[in-house]
Amino acid sequence: MKRLSALFLSLFLFVSIPGVQASETGLEISEPWIREAPPRAKALAGYMVLKNNSERERVLLSASSPDYFDVIMLHRTVVEGEIAKMVFQPMIKIPAKGEIIFEPNDYHLMLIRPMK
Repeated sequence: MKRLSALFLSLFLFVSIPGVQASETGLEISEPWIREAPPRAKALAGYMVLKNNSERERVLLSASSPDYFDVIMLHRTVVEGEIAKMVFQPMIKIPAKGEIIFEPNDYHLMLIRPMK
């Protein structure tokens, strides 16, 4: 789990101000996990709790982890009628003193082409 936490901490490169690290913005990542997938899966789903400890709203614009995944995309599962689909999120707002929970059937990270 320690390695997974380190991976998630390295994901967030752009939060409100490009180039500012998550630790500098008052963001806290907890409970990171990746859903188990078959060997050689081309994509995985990543989950966590992203808490904003600051007095200002923060905006997650992108995520990357070039040592582990070729691409990481911000997604949200949306149910329309009886059909669930993944929808790309160009940004995710984290309210001041609030949190966003990345969990199955809601916000998640699409971890494309794992490298390890």
